Amino acid sequence: LEINSFSLSNLARSSLESFREEARGKGVDLRINLRLSESEDRFSADPRRIRQILANLLSNAVKFTDKDGRISLRVWRDPQNVMFQVEDTGIGIPEAQQAVLFETFKQLETTRQRQYPGTGLGLALTKQLVELHNGSIQVVSTPGKGSMFTVRIPLQHPDGVANSFQSIEPVTGRIILLEDDESSASLICDLLTAANYQVIWVIEGSRIVHQVEILQPVAIILNHHLVSGNSQYIVDDLKHYVATSGIKVISLMDAEDMGSNDGLQGFDDYLIKPIDPPTLLSKIQILAQS
Repeated sequence: LEINSFSLSNLARSSLESFREEARGKGVDLRINLRLSESEDRFSADPRRIRQILANLLSNAVKFTDKDGRISLRVWRDPQNVMFQVEDTGIGIPEAQQAVLFETFKQLETTRQRQYPGTGLGLALTKQLVELHNGSIQVVSTPGKGSMFTVRIPLQHPDGVANSFQSIEPVTGRIILLEDDESSASLICDLLTAANYQVIWVIEGSRIVHQVEILQPVAIILNHHLVSGNSQYIVDDLKHYVATSGIKVISLMDAEDMGSNDGLQGFDDYLIKPIDPPTLLSKIQILAQS
């Protein structure tokens, strides 16, 4: 974490404004409610990660709220915490799905994915960024009426950053999996999670460089034939950006791809579908330690 003092009101307003045009295009009303006194406006935390938390919540709210809907961002404090609340009048989330909403490699039902594509890391990333601050996130939702997400972030102290960060780091390392095939992703996630890796499943790659910069995984597994993007462009971007250039990238390929290695430029290794568990674990371990 990069702990700095910042203005809660400025961060909240700028976060909301970044979605104003998209919301206006959908006919969705954005509102903000800052319950902060002048003395409560300054706060110490990692503003870049707080901004990402709000961006993820607001992005989902705009995505899942239809014309004439409303999205509200509320911010308030107590002496030791700040609370951010994003409430929408969108499609809502069934109770059965709320139980797995924040799991690192769960996605909502496929019909929802087809209707509202591109959620990316979504709430899994949001939960991890909240937990970096030793905070919490809760959801209340009713299908057909909307959802309300409440995030609590404790006041951060620079001398406590290292210990709090270490306490939530994965045992073996963090892996980002960019894969839009659900059966393949589920198998890889199960195998790596069982080996004590923290796996984050991404289903589209439009913001992957920014997400990788924030999460700093030990490796990225990237589907060679993404429906939602060009894998070669993605690996080129990752390797040319200083903050992500040292992260290992593995290509996830089909057997028929092995006739040519032309498409492997920039990748550090490759895996062949169907996945062989020992090969997967061996290659990840070697790259993580290199």
